[in-house]
Amino acid sequence: DALFVLNQDDLDECFQVLREKHNLDDDGIKDKLRYNFDWFLRRVRRLVPDPIELEKRYMAVFNEFKDIKCANTGKRLFSDYKAAMKVHRSTLKHIKRNCLSDVPFVP
Repeated sequence: DALFVLNQDDLDECFQVLREKHNLDDDGIKDKLRYNFDWFLRRVRRLVPDPIELEKRYMAVFNEFKDIKCANTGKRLFSDYKAAMKVHRSTLKHIKRNCLSDVPFVP
């Protein structure tokens, strides 16, 4: 989850359950995180971080994938570059205006 922050208390509780009830060691837990992340997503609350952190995370994802090409077609992911940049600028505007971040301390 590149754009979300996991609730550390929930995550720690999952780790404890995996150690005590499933007899997993740290390597087993790391493997479960890597190969069965859905298990954690069903049990751990997530939130969208504050605008500064969200922008940093969003830009990291955007910069990683903006020039990628489709393995099947060879076309760029953002084949309509002008339209993609329009959506990108709009998304950044919403991030900076705090339209997307969760309100802290609200369950």
